[in-house]
Order: sequence, then structure tokens, then C-alpha cells
Amino acid sequence: METSIPLEESGAAAIADFSHAHSQIIAHLMSFSCLPGALQSPALQSSARHVAAEALAFFHETINAHHVEEEQLLFPEVLSRATDGTEREQILSMIEQLSREHRQVEALWAGLEPALQQIADGRSLALDGQAVQQLVLDYGGHAAFEEAEFLPLCREILRRDLARGEFAPTLNGQLEKIHSL
Repeated sequence: METSIPLEESGAAAIADFSHAHSQIIAHLMSFSCLPGALQSPALQSSARHVAAEALAFFHETINAHHVEEEQLLFPEVLSRATDGTEREQILSMIEQLSREHRQVEALWAGLEPALQQIADGRSLALDGQAVQQLVLDYGGHAAFEEAEFLPLCREILRRDLARGEFAPTLNGQLEKIHSL
């Protein structure tokens, strides 16, 4: 049995999913930002290994999936609904910026991942604290821009199409399929 989302809730619910993901990611990154300090304390090294293992899983299971959902679902959907001219150019510029920021965060993570794996496995206590802080700062800035600028514009575009009766609840249906895998 297929569950359908009421048309008037679909766009708002899809945007809320992206916004909720940012809150979840930021909370995990705040915990992750304490890892370099915890590694310096013998009393905290066991819990630091656990934090490293959780960070590895979280990045692969949540952050990567979030980027894929935005780039393959949200970005094309909103771009296709943007009006020609200034709005479309603004959305395209924002999408390019956000995608570039995704790659930057992923590159920072790739640089940290081998050390995190060694920490999680109990083979090392070395971690570049500056790179950890850079990742946390970069992602925080990325999420803040997305929350303050991009997602409100997405809501506006999707509500406009809903008011014209042109919005199809595809975004939430696609998100549900991804989350059910």
C-alpha cells in the first residue's frame, strides 16, 4: 500500500526534511569537534575511539546521503520550477555554491577519514585538530547559508507552484524511496 502525502504538505515537508538533517548534522559535528581534545586525555581515550567510530558511520550514512538527496532531488526540482531570469540565475548560483561546498566538506572529510579509522580501531591517537575545526566551521557556514538563503527561496518557489496548482508531490515520494532502502 502506497502512502501519499497531502499535496499542500508535500513541499513544506520535503524542505523540513532537509532542514532537520542540517540540525542533526550540526549536533553530530559539535560532538566531533571535541574529539581532538579528548584524545589528549588518557581518561577520555576510550570514549574518543567511540566518537571516531560514530563519526565515520554518521558521515557515510547521513552526510553523504544528505548531499546526494539535495543534489539529485531538491536542486533539480527547485531549478526546474524557478522562473526564467533573475530567480533562475539566483537559484543556479546558489546550487553551484552549495555543490562546491559539498565537495569541499567531502574533501576535508577524506583527509580526516584515515586517521579517524585508526583511532576507531585503537591503533592511533593522532588527529589534525585544525582540520577537524575547519570541517566543523565550513559545514556550519554551509548549513547557515542554506537555512537562511536557499531553503527559504525553495519554500517560496514550491508554495508559488502549489498556489497555481502545479506542484506534484514528487520530492517527498523520492525521499521516502531513498529512506526505505
